[in-house]
Amino acid sequence: MLVPPINVREFLQLLHKCKPPGSWAGPLAVANSGGPDSMCLLYLLSQAVRKHGNDGGVPTKIYSIHIDHGLQAANEDMKRKVSALAQSLEVKDIQCSIPWSTPPFPQRPHPGVAFEEIARNARSELLFQELNRWDLKHIAYGHHADDQVETVLMRMARGSGQLGAAGMRRARLWGMGTQDNSGLGFVGLAGMKKWILRPFLEIPKDRILATCEANKIDYVTDPSNYQPDATFRNYLRAQLASRAESLKNKPESHTGLDSSITPVAFSPNGGSSFSGNSSARTYLPVDHAIQKLQSLGGTDDLYEAVRRTNDAQCRVDFAVDSYLRVTWGFNQPIVSTFTFNPSLRHIADPVLRVALVRRILQFVSPHPWGSTAAEAHGSRTSLERIARQLWDTTTPPTQRKPFSAGAKVLWTPAFLVTDRIPIVSVNTKHASSKVSKIRRQIDNLQPGTAVWIAHRAPPSGHENHNIITHITGERLARGDGVISVLWDNRFVISLTMDSLVRSAPIHITLDSSIVIELGKRWLLPRITLRSGGRNVSLGHWREDSRDQRIKFVQAFSGVECFPARTLFPGAI
Repeated sequence: MLVPPINVREFLQLLHKCKPPGSWAGPLAVANSGGPDSMCLLYLLSQAVRKHGNDGGVPTKIYSIHIDHGLQAANEDMKRKVSALAQSLEVKDIQCSIPWSTPPFPQRPHPGVAFEEIARNARSELLFQELNRWDLKHIAYGHHADDQVETVLMRMARGSGQLGAAGMRRARLWGMGTQDNSGLGFVGLAGMKKWILRPFLEIPKDRILATCEANKIDYVTDPSNYQPDATFRNYLRAQLASRAESLKNKPESHTGLDSSITPVAFSPNGGSSFSGNSSARTYLPVDHAIQKLQSLGGTDDLYEAVRRTNDAQCRVDFAVDSYLRVTWGFNQPIVSTFTFNPSLRHIADPVLRVALVRRILQFVSPHPWGSTAAEAHGSRTSLERIARQLWDTTTPPTQRKPFSAGAKVLWTPAFLVTDRIPIVSVNTKHASSKVSKIRRQIDNLQPGTAVWIAHRAPPSGHENHNIITHITGERLARGDGVISVLWDNRFVISLTMDSLVRSAPIHITLDSSIVIELGKRWLLPRITLRSGGRNVSLGHWREDSRDQRIKFVQAFSGVECFPARTLFPGAI
């Protein structure tokens, strides 16, 4: 059967589906490996810009970014073919080599060591650096429908439920990174302004190959993608190929895969034979994962099953957005926390409940926004435990206790008290007389209503030491520019130095410093200027009488503090 190539008109529809909120706002980068997927993507994007670049529906310019990790013999061939296509399309060609052993990059992997994950993380780090260097806000990847099926099956094999079956998003924020505070993979606040786009997620691999052939696009096939013992994805890819061949030859026969439900351990360059290795990870058999996906999608066709589960996830995201926007509008008086009130308890769908919990964790957690750690690593056990507590109607409110189930988020029970909220555990004796109260009119909720407050959990001693941030006098004494600090992955502290130097009551010298540390009240940042043996507060948190919310009030000009996280990521 003849496989049709992708034409520009069809591609424009795909591109429109992954358009981030707002406009394209300038150029679009392509993460170009030199393989057929990214080379095809670069070609179609250039054609779309050439034919429709003036109508506002496509990016204004295309950049090709190729990262050479220098770990394969085919790397030089990849670089040549990437440059050749970029030049023929009159596209900006950016090529970089990973500077192994230069922080934050690790040492160059030794021969014989599985390097795929190390190279992928390093490549992602360098891609982000190039986006910053060229002031690019959007980057497109060539992930396609086959990649999506593999991703979903990998998640199914790890035990994920319906939320995991949605796979990759067509568009999502890059996020703050995967690691806490520093090192490879952490990009900080800049990641909250950049988008990853995947126009090909609905397109099977064979159509991409057909498009390359029809347009004479020369590409390189990465041999490491087909080594079953290199990664679990490669192993899964080989198993799916075996299954497809079995179904093609004998549709009514067994798939050719192991259908037992005994979990298998997989380790890079070891496959299941490394089951005793400490680095091995346990997965359910591929057949079992396929059956789970087919059941969730309601069809044996894996492409269609993934499409349906992704559509279902989009509906869940929309519902979560709707519930949170209503709730957010009237009862979130404390920055960087979330008040869960009974207006959300009528939600009966367990999938929607877990999705709501996940979104709240991502917003409140001090882990990098967008990381799995900020969502309790997606653990169904943790997420369902939180949902059970929040939707529990059998335990009397006076018997509820604070609890935590991951993501460094503490859930504390509280009562509404006559147009004020005492944010304390309700089972603490005489608590209302011991704590400060936050004025906030609650629409449609009566005094005495029990609520839950999700807030940052108190840090351990070691963690508290890491949270304290020092800005040295040498940096302060320059007296110009703006110093911005991402603190605890929750707040941005911005210091406009010329204004601060003029307004501060003490002279700023090389011996001065600004210390940002956890305050006692809701673990909000406390900012202090230290100089000449004196400590001066640069701002404090208090209730704003105009809208009855806790806000940061600057003591001197040039000091700002605002939340760094978002409750509405806008992912598609």
